Amino acid sequence: MPETLFVGGGTGGGRTTLARLLAGRHGLRLLPIDAFWYEHAERSGETPSPPDLAWLERAPGAQAADFERVSRLMLGYVLEDLPSLPGQPAVLVEGPQVVPDALPEDARAVFLIPTPEFQHANLSARPMTTSDPAQALANRLVKDPLYADRVAEVARERGFSVIAVDGTRPPEAIAAQVEREFRDFFAASQPVDLTAVRRWENEKIARNVRAWAATGDRRTRAEMPVPFACECGRVGCGERAPRTLAALDAGEPVLAEGHA
Repeated sequence: MPETLFVGGGTGGGRTTLARLLAGRHGLRLLPIDAFWYEHAERSGETPSPPDLAWLERAPGAQAADFERVSRLMLGYVLEDLPSLPGQPAVLVEGPQVVPDALPEDARAVFLIPTPEFQHANLSARPMTTSDPAQALANRLVKDPLYADRVAEVARERGFSVIAVDGTRPPEAIAAQVEREFRDFFAASQPVDLTAVRRWENEKIARNVRAWAATGDRRTRAEMPVPFACECGRVGCGERAPRTLAALDAGEPVLAEGHA
């Protein structure tokens, strides 16, 4: 089983940016739980809620409770699957679905918790494609902080590292803090055949987008560009390159501009 670092926390706190930065810099396998959303839904036998049901037809407290329930299921599948991955490189599991008290006793984990002001600013800029976007956003601005507060409380109880994010520190500074705290984890990873590792990541993303498009959700379409990971194979590359699903299926490597 590969060495694993879990990066969790509230939405709008820079968690994905941090994970991509660390995975690129150290040649880690990146496992964003969001990229397995529909795969995990199939395993659980649940159908992801349509936007109106998810954001409008339930109170924010109920939304937060249901998200935690689903997150526990999804994290459970990740923990089941980790032993099947190659021993190298090390794995960085990222997502708001990282529920602190569902992690193994010996897990390495860090949680980014945005301040209410920073989270509000970030989430307000994200589209809410429902029949009532304004109300959906208003609900989200209650639900997401409720969940983030719950995660922070439990993470502290478990003794995990909790980093408050208010937008005053650049991602590189937060990455340096995580690198210092988990120095042994990063030192143990050996970046092997990163082109294949990034292709694995991209195929998981593509599968998820295909399943999303198949639902008829108007936020997506099969021909839209998707930000895939650059497959140049270089340690230190964390670039993303937009490609359509058709372009990915054509078999050409995904390369950021200027990479080969």
